Amino acid sequence: MAVVTRDELMERIRSRIGEEQNVDSPLYTYLPNIVPPNLSDGELDQLIDAAKAKEETISTLVNTAETLKNQSKFKESISEWKKLREILPNNDYVVQQLALVQYKSKYPNTTIALDEALSTIKSLNPKKSLDLETLGIAGAIYKNLFKLNKNYDYLDEAISYYKKGFIIKTDYYNGENYSNCLLLKTQQPGLEVGEIEYLKFESKKVCTEIISLLKESIKENEVDYWMYATLATCYLCLGDEANYQKYESEFLANAAFSWEVDTFKNTIADTRKNIKEVEAWQL
Repeated sequence: MAVVTRDELMERIRSRIGEEQNVDSPLYTYLPNIVPPNLSDGELDQLIDAAKAKEETISTLVNTAETLKNQSKFKESISEWKKLREILPNNDYVVQQLALVQYKSKYPNTTIALDEALSTIKSLNPKKSLDLETLGIAGAIYKNLFKLNKNYDYLDEAISYYKKGFIIKTDYYNGENYSNCLLLKTQQPGLEVGEIEYLKFESKKVCTEIISLLKESIKENEVDYWMYATLATCYLCLGDEANYQKYESEFLANAAFSWEVDTFKNTIADTRKNIKEVEAWQL
């Protein structure tokens, strides 16, 4: 987070209090006899110092929260994000990160952690949101709720959020998880053969599209190491073991934090299990 200088704070505060006579409030337009507030130099200095202290507090909290998250200390990170949410209650990023560490913490147990994370992310109204991060985190929470209790209503929610995130901007993270959830859906009792075949077809179609998009991005040097993770997963879904291993190695060589590696390995394990169960159904 960028630190705001004293001069910048002065400029912001002056513009707010009308020191440069830029009074554009309807109150002063229609009631001209009301005098806009005027601060003394001492009061202005106090206001600047308070604003500066708040900026430094926010910067410190963000750094601490991010460091704890990257060290897989999700439980400890929760309290820092909660402090930030009290200071910045309408900041989407803070809410998203709080929901993320809540569901990953599994504290005090997996069910409660997921319920708390769901309550947090719902404050951003994901059903109406077009924010890819909000949609991805909401999808992840519902996917994990499904894995916990095998309630397919949760899986349907996950599919809807991931699909929306993929359609909005062909987002590879949401697309990869959309594909995986479609494979999970094939195992729902009571589905017709045609429904299962469609789910398999759609899953492979999404993987193929993602691979094409990501390889183009890599060609243009627009590389994020999570792209390698997604390519590995998609190639695995398509049964291309050689390319799966190639991009798995790329991801593992570039991943920055252990929790990211754990997330990738869990995704691969789930994908292999899903593929095996689909193959068993075919037999």
